[in-house]
Amino acid sequence: MFESEYTDVTLSSACLALLGVDFESSAEVQEGTLQFGTSVDRTLTAVVASLPDADKASYVRGMLDPYAFEVCTDDPALTYDGEPVDAQVTVGESDVTGADEADSVRLDATIDDSAVSVIGQVAQVDNNLILVVGWDPSTNERNSPLATQMFIDAIAGES
Repeated sequence: MFESEYTDVTLSSACLALLGVDFESSAEVQEGTLQFGTSVDRTLTAVVASLPDADKASYVRGMLDPYAFEVCTDDPALTYDGEPVDAQVTVGESDVTGADEADSVRLDATIDDSAVSVIGQVAQVDNNLILVVGWDPSTNERNSPLATQMFIDAIAGES
């Protein structure tokens, strides 16, 4: 999705991991059920993994945190057409409620006078992991947490 949304842009593997890229390749995730989807307008993607138990979910989430968050923040390695691009990556707690753990990662940059903004949410609810990424700078600040909250509520049976 990243490559189709931002053509000729590359990003470090740590940052891509926080956005759910190659998430399904984890052996622990393969033990559970994994669903991936893209919104009709392609502004959001979601990965929801239901693992055998909460310990496995914590382990997989732990593979992202703190290493991927730290590496992505320190050096996102964002390039456009092979040239480095200055990017700001901020990581913090997500505003979603009802999750055991929830973090947010935001990447902002300007490429050819166009804003690049990606906001990801990583949340754990019991044995479930939720990764939602908003790709559209005009809607992602609002829609990424809202979509994450929708998944949390549905998983918790509060929908």
